[in-house]
Amino acid sequence: FFFGYRLPRMDVPSSSNSKRPAEDEAEDHDPKKAKVDGDDTSKLISDATNSEFLAGLASKKEKKFVKPKVEPVELLVGGKKFKTSRETLTSVGGCRLAELFTRDGPNEAQKNEEGRYMIPDRKGDHFMFILNYLRDREIDVPDERPTKEEIEEEAKFYGLEELVSLLQGRS
Repeated sequence: FFFGYRLPRMDVPSSSNSKRPAEDEAEDHDPKKAKVDGDDTSKLISDATNSEFLAGLASKKEKKFVKPKVEPVELLVGGKKFKTSRETLTSVGGCRLAELFTRDGPNEAQKNEEGRYMIPDRKGDHFMFILNYLRDREIDVPDERPTKEEIEEEAKFYGLEELVSLLQGRS
């Protein structure tokens, strides 16, 4: 028995009078090279081992989580650099960012020479809050600058009505 499988009996050469070197004897007794009734014993061993291995792979494959590919996007907003994903920028349908970053959309954003998308004439300090809202659907506005009203103005520009409502409710 080998791995729970019964192996067929192997034929042994009948000429016991002739002496061969020890390495030749070891070669003949190697189950991977021995022939049994025209079948290769190593194939039997290999098939048994492979089927167990493949069964193990199949069970692991079912549990494996495949992360979706995330396309990074670099932005230049008001002179400040940001890096996020296209999925984040398009997560709120109908907003200005979704219009700009939807593939092949009518208003697709343009890149500068460095490969960054530009949103000119907007405040980079405020865009950080907009981006965090798009990621988490929450906002944490500090007491100091930028003020809640300035962030609310940016949210209106980008068409983020839910964020505007959140900010107006925090009086």
